[in-house]
Amino acid sequence: MPRAPKKSETLEIRIPHETKQALMARSRSEGRPASEVVRCFIDA
Repeated sequence: MPRAPKKSETLEIRIPHETKQALMARSRSEGRPASEVVRCFIDA
């Protein structure tokens, strides 16, 4: 029996420490997970 397709994929990227800190601060201030903030940026 073949496997069902994945519902989502992962993406590993390298960013400067300061950029990650800014992302985490923004996600905390908006009360959203960092991955959701990134997905919204990509979709914009």
